Amino acid sequence: MIASKPTKAVISWCADVLASCAVLVLVISWINDIQSPNNRVLSESFLRNGFCLSPIFDDTHLSCSKFDALCGILCLITMIVTKKSSLGGVAAYFFSHSCGHWNAAVTLAEDGSPQEERVGATDLFVLAAILSIGPLNAASDLVKADKMSKSLGNICAFLGLAAGVSVYALFIKRPCYALLYINIFIILANSLPRSILVGYTSRQDVEIRASKFRWAKLVSGLVVLAVVFSEPFYCDSFVKFIGGHAVFDVVLALDLFVHLMFTFNDELLETQKEIETKME
Repeated sequence: MIASKPTKAVISWCADVLASCAVLVLVISWINDIQSPNNRVLSESFLRNGFCLSPIFDDTHLSCSKFDALCGILCLITMIVTKKSSLGGVAAYFFSHSCGHWNAAVTLAEDGSPQEERVGATDLFVLAAILSIGPLNAASDLVKADKMSKSLGNICAFLGLAAGVSVYALFIKRPCYALLYINIFIILANSLPRSILVGYTSRQDVEIRASKFRWAKLVSGLVVLAVVFSEPFYCDSFVKFIGGHAVFDVVLALDLFVHLMFTFNDELLETQKEIETKME
């Protein structure tokens, strides 16, 4: 589908706003349900388990752990073959996600509910290390877009990370909620700053958004958003019958691979332009 640069900028900005609003609604509802057990809007099974467990699998956590580990291995192999160091971070994300599912699987009680109810200092440190992916990535993008200096970007990234860890430590608390919290925080940390600082009216903002706009990336991102929003709200209604949390892991993997595909393609085009410029 062909669209002008201003149209792409508007669509891109709307997608960021939608993602930010969806995550904020989810977090506010989540905190409200934790603090007001008698007035809940999220699925009971999600609030009990921290995940949408599916009857399709003998153990949803183990299935997700194996899938994420496989994706991580594929990323490492691709990194070795293509010499793309950026794949290392993606592989690390998959392996950390796999370990989270594995840990959840081996610590479940006999009735399938999480045994550990308290968050320790070590848990918060590991959480902060993983959450930092979101603010650091957002700050890097904004610095490259000349929206802030590198030093200001680092300060904003630190403040964003501190806010994310604080919300979890003060309100979410339970370790079984950590993986979903990580996923939605990373989405919010990327979409909210862009929706505020990168608009769609100025020529600079239009160029920034249009240059990175791809229909496939837009669609895959919206699918991820829809799944991550549906899991806690509609687990008991229908999500658990189509795979539960495993659906999220699959669509997230597809989204990451789509993003990487276009990133590598853009890098290849830039390299070709540089070669052509030197030849001239």
